[in-house]
Amino acid sequence: MFAPFMAESGPVLKVVASTIIPYPDPHHYIFLKTIEDGKHGLPGGGVDPFEDFRDTGPREFFEELGSEILIDRLVGFYGTKSAAGNAILNFIYAGKIVDGTPVIKELDE
Repeated sequence: MFAPFMAESGPVLKVVASTIIPYPDPHHYIFLKTIEDGKHGLPGGGVDPFEDFRDTGPREFFEELGSEILIDRLVGFYGTKSAAGNAILNFIYAGKIVDGTPVIKELDE
């Protein structure tokens, strides 16, 4: 389990887990367009309080696309900064869909 480090002004390190999904094979991936800035990225999101960061990618994938995935391996990780200047650590995983067909949900769901 990994929680954000906290400072008096709020979080200074946020852990985000993203997941790469071979769909239907390792040469095809799923990218989503974000609501906030219109950029494309991998399914994923922030680690919930007390959540194991390895569970974040599968949970986020299910929330965003309605399919269950099984993490196969860690591909890598990288750090970046948010617009607010906070450090963000991203874990990238490879996995496979084990139940359901990914469907992009409507914004109000």
